[in-house]
This record gives sequence, structure tokens and C-alpha cells, in this order.
Amino acid sequence: MAQASLLHEVVHLYDFYKKRSSGFSLSKEAHFLDLNFWKKSTFRLVQQNNLKIHSPDVYEFANPQETLAVNFEYFILDPNYKCRRPGQYLFFQSHFN
Repeated sequence: MAQASLLHEVVHLYDFYKKRSSGFSLSKEAHFLDLNFWKKSTFRLVQQNNLKIHSPDVYEFANPQETLAVNFEYFILDPNYKCRRPGQYLFFQSHFN
């Protein structure tokens, strides 16, 4: 659990500093948002995924930043993540090489 928490917070920091240094935020990237069913409404992003029962941690539905952090934890720690969420796996693999 400590390892997952550390990874979770580290990716938040990565996302924050990446945005500050380059204007690029991984959690706001259009492809990432599409993969995780975040859709723009009039004033904010809205989670469109109604399959919360299939989530390893429903906290991922709080906002795009938490979606990024929770999925990054599983990308690193879950050996079956590649099969469970192939789209997200390829996204992280492509970004972090």
C-alpha cells in the first residue's frame, strides 16, 4: 500500500511540474481523457463511465488527475494491467517508454 501511495503522489507531482515547465499536462491530454471517458460539458469535465463496478479503485472517477494517478499505480504494480486496460497501458507505455 505504501508503494502504491508513493507512486500515486509522484505521478501527481510529475503532472504538475510537467504542466508548469512545458504547459503540457498528461491528465488533460485529449487522448488520455477519451480513453478514460472524460467528456467536456459546458463548464467542466464530466465522467461518462458508468462501469464503476469494474474499477479497481473508484477514486479514479473523482477527476482526471486522480484517474491518472490511480491508473499509473496499477500500470506499475499490477502485472495484469496490460490485459485489464490495454488502451491505458499503451498510453502509459508510449509516454514513459
